[in-house]
Order: sequence, then C-alpha cells, then structure tokens
Amino acid sequence: MKITKLLIFSIFIFYIKFSEAQPLDFDKSNTCNSVFEKYTPTTFYTEDFQNGLNNGWQVFDSAGFNENWQYTTVGPAGTGSSLYDKLQSPSASNGFMMIDDDAYGNNNTTTVTALMSNVIDCSGKNKVRLRFYHYYKHYTGCEARIYASNNQSSWQLIQTLSAGMQSLQNTTNPNEYEIDISGVAANQSTVNLLFVYKGNWGYFWEIDDVSLYEPDQIDAALISVNGMQSTCATNTADTLQFEATNLGYQSFSVLPVGYTINGGAIQTQNFSQLMSQLQKGSFSFSPALAFATAGKYEIKIFTQLAGDQNNSNDTLTTTIYVGPVDIKANSYFAGFEPNEDVSNWKTEDTDGDGITCDFPVSYARTGIRCLRMPWAYNLDTIAENWIFLIVSNLNKALLITHLFIIVLLTIHLKPTTLVYLFVIVKAVSVL
Repeated sequence: MKITKLLIFSIFIFYIKFSEAQPLDFDKSNTCNSVFEKYTPTTFYTEDFQNGLNNGWQVFDSAGFNENWQYTTVGPAGTGSSLYDKLQSPSASNGFMMIDDDAYGNNNTTTVTALMSNVIDCSGKNKVRLRFYHYYKHYTGCEARIYASNNQSSWQLIQTLSAGMQSLQNTTNPNEYEIDISGVAANQSTVNLLFVYKGNWGYFWEIDDVSLYEPDQIDAALISVNGMQSTCATNTADTLQFEATNLGYQSFSVLPVGYTINGGAIQTQNFSQLMSQLQKGSFSFSPALAFATAGKYEIKIFTQLAGDQNNSNDTLTTTIYVGPVDIKANSYFAGFEPNEDVSNWKTEDTDGDGITCDFPVSYARTGIRCLRMPWAYNLDTIAENWIFLIVSNLNKALLITHLFIIVLLTIHLKPTTLVYLFVIVKAVSVL
C-alpha cells in the first residue's frame, strides 16, 4: 500500500478539488466519522443575548474606566484580538456578550467589568447546573471568574476559568462549559449569576447561551469514538475506543457499553471506573477488531447503564472503510462545509501548543465554512503546525485543479508592531 500525504501549509483553505483523466484508488483513510446524538438538556432558564442585554441583565464598570462588557455580532476588534474568530455558539448569529480588553489598548488601567444576570427562580430544583458557551484568550495577570449569589449581597466563587492557563493560551471555540452550582442555587428563588473579567490590556472573553437545568440522577453519555481507522488492507487489527461522561449527579463505578457492526449481534463489555458527576473517562474494547472482507462498516456504540434516565445521549456511530474505494474523475471535492466528511484531513501539532485546525464561518470564500490553522503566537517560540490530506493507493497522477489558499502570518509584538503577510495559491499539481 502506498500512502501519500499532501502537506497543506496554509492558514486558511477555502476549498480543494481533485481531478484526473483516469480512475484512481482513493482510500478514505482515517474516516472515523463520529456521529454523536448530542444531548441538549431541558433547561428552566436560558439567555441568548438576542439584540443585547435582556430581561434585566446588567453590566457594571467596577474600575470606572468605561471598559465594559458589550453586545456584539462580529467579535473582537483589538489589534491582536481581531485575529481571532467570533464566538461560534449556537445562537451567535443574533449576538453575544464580549469584553474586548485588547481593543482598549495599553492605557495603564486595569479593566474590571462584571456581567450580571437577572434574578432567576430556582425554587423546587434540588440540583442546579450552569451551562454556557464561551471563548476566552488568556494574558498574564488577567482573570475570568464566575460567581453566584442568592441574595445579591454575598457572592460565592463558582470557578476561575483562567486558572492554570498559560499566557497567550485560549480555549476552544466554542467551549461548552458546565458546572454544578447547587450549593448556592438549589431551591433558591433569588439567584444571580456574575461573570467578572479583570485585566490590563489582555485579550477577550466572549459568552453566549447561558442556561440553567436540573440534571437527572442517573445519566451516562458517550462523547466521542477513537481508534478504528480506515485501511486499505483487510485483517488489520485496530482497537475500538470511546470517551464517556457522567451527566447525572449520582456517581457510578461500572459502565456497561455495547456495540454492533452493521446491525449485527450486540457485543457488551463492562468498564470499571468511578465516575462522579461531569467526570469524563476514556475506554477501550478488548480484543481488537479486524475485518476479513473489504467494504464499509458502521459501528454503533451505546451505553447500557441501569436506570439511565436519559437515552438521547447514549448512542454514537462511526463508519470506517476496509479496502480501496474506487474514485472516478472529479469525484472528490472538499469545501469544508458542515455536511461534508473532512475526517481525512489531519493535523500535527508539532510545536505542542495545543492549537489545531478549526472550521470558522468568518473567512469562507464560498459557502459558510473553511479550514483554518490558527497560531497562538508567542514571542519566545516559533509556531509549527502542519495540515495533511491522507491519500492512499494513488496509482495515477493526481491533479489538484482548484486549491484556494490564503496564508496569514502574524507577528504581534506588544505594544507596537503587527505584521501581516498574505500569499494566495490558486493551483497545485501533484504527480
């Protein structure tokens, strides 16, 4: 088997199209297409900041420098913060709240601004969880904190989201965050939430889709599937792996999980690990799986925890291919849209900064999405991130007829210098 890696060195890739005069064998290598039947909890409170502050939400300028949380639909605009995409929350199109500290510049002031919710009635709720989407980039000395109160006079620190983050490190976009606030909110009729940012010429914090819900007592959920890569060869052993979490508030120590292959017999295995609420774990089935016949295989994994009160998050499906797949001329196109399979595009985080490719909706040449490799620039390190398209069994010359790329290199030297370099590549041939 011949495996060809096409090295794509760009930051932004709009779309790519293959064509050739003769058929070629194209193995959909690494197409581990996880389909997570995503769980959306039944909330008793939600705020999506449509058109701004609603229902009694308020902003407080605690430092008095008029550097505050603001409503936006476009994201940060500071010299450095503008290089980052806007928050990709479910309702981002109707706006979200943001503190763009970088936009205020180096004015030798410390920004302290608080975003406070309206009064929320949690009466009759024995357990309360806070859930929201956010995007935060950290800078030395900055803090992003969450507080809650049931009397507006004493505030309990729920979490310091910036704790443990390195300077210039940022969360994923979006970062879906959940935390239990029962200690201050359960069975209380006057609950307020407070999101407090403190910093001096930091970056940004964006927040949207804040909600409260009462979790089930017993609720195991699958998050992702790993392993089980597509392959050109039959009888190649691979390990079926998955990640699970406990969304219930009752702990469990044994998680039974089953799987089927192409709708066949159920195979079940018990995994022993103590999992408290919101704890995650990674697990591997044993023995490894191998397929003697070429073809497409759909593997469905599902939890079987006794008493599970929510079955909407129990199942996950992945599809792999064994043996070559014959692809005719003009049959492979990648526009990186939400309905496309992009799992054969792989990244290598060579510099180890944790920054990998994403699919922003702000830079697409056509459609709504493109492939981007962001760089968390650091004055002391050189960014090195690679993007590969994995192609197997290329027995003919391959021509990439449409490859639109923009390379964006940035140097952000606080407080004076910002340098951009754009390179556009329109066509690449691989023979």
